[in-house]
Amino acid sequence: MAAGQVAAVVLIDPVVHTVTLSAAPTAVSTPLLKTFATLEEAERHFRETEEGEWAGDMLRRFVQDIMMHDSKSGTWRFPYTPARLHRLRAFTSSPENDYNLFKKAEAVRCPVLAFRGGMSNRFPGTTEQAFLQALTSEPKLVVCPRSGHFPTATESETVIEELKRFLGGLR
Repeated sequence: MAAGQVAAVVLIDPVVHTVTLSAAPTAVSTPLLKTFATLEEAERHFRETEEGEWAGDMLRRFVQDIMMHDSKSGTWRFPYTPARLHRLRAFTSSPENDYNLFKKAEAVRCPVLAFRGGMSNRFPGTTEQAFLQALTSEPKLVVCPRSGHFPTATESETVIEELKRFLGGLR
């Protein structure tokens, strides 16, 4: 629709802290993840641990997309070891986190379409304005009310329609 005006589409999966870095937690209470005997077990795990409302077919697709199947054992596992995922989550929530989302936002010099899951604890509504104000361009924000951290998976129709509308407005 707007190929001549779009150089790239970038997905930012922000984790926006609601506390100052000096007060950020240094540990994550999320239990270490394991291998699942079946895809259905993995789906149950996500339904119980991820925020947002997941339609059955959307959750199945999401789990199939991110889980690795071990053909020898027949089990399903995360693409990272549990220890690595735990270290990543602990680092993301720690004062040592060097991602600096707000500094990166200041460097953006193009139109921005942002999606936020209305049920997200990783990008909650309380941090929305600070993040949007850090962007140098005028962003368009779409809140997906039934989503947690994965609006593209849980409310994909909304994301697709808003993305089409946004790209169409670039003409």
